[in-house]
Amino acid sequence: TLATGVLLWKDQTHNAINLTQPTAAKQPVINNTGALMINFNPSIAFDGTDDVINTSSVISTSLTIGGSSPNYSSSHFIVYRSPNSTDGVLYNQSNGAGGMWNIGMMKSKGLVDNRFIGSATVSSNVVNLQSIIGNVNSTGSFNVNGSVNATSWSSIAGTPVNNSFWVGAQGTNAFTASQIAEIIVYPSDLS
Repeated sequence: TLATGVLLWKDQTHNAINLTQPTAAKQPVINNTGALMINFNPSIAFDGTDDVINTSSVISTSLTIGGSSPNYSSSHFIVYRSPNSTDGVLYNQSNGAGGMWNIGMMKSKGLVDNRFIGSATVSSNVVNLQSIIGNVNSTGSFNVNGSVNATSWSSIAGTPVNNSFWVGAQGTNAFTASQIAEIIVYPSDLS
């Protein structure tokens, strides 16, 4: 583990949606050696107290594709490990204060357009690959380690708006302890 925190987590696409945290005390830590790596890859560890990294405002359509409102499609993938069995926010695009989520993933469920899908049990110290794939007005799938956990969306909906993309918390609250190796978001239904 490096003693320094993560100031910048670079987007590996042409979108340049880079995540930053200028405040040293709130920076997650990179794990690039030993048992804290995930599948021999570095991970970013969030302490569950105040660690969070985020972008400035991101155009909502770069993360979801809209049909006739609210007919939004998106596909998300995350590889992470939780040091405990407590549910928590892994990432989200929101106002950071608990309002409308355009997209997001918790340890137990995911969401697109403020519609939740999933009810997974959170296990501690297990590497998880979670995904959400689908369209909120038709088919959807929340998968945990290759198994379908849920296919029905909740009835809560809204209209996606441009907001920051947060990792490790729901903005300035709901911090979660986790080690994240990778997050991939496609603005389309890959099913």
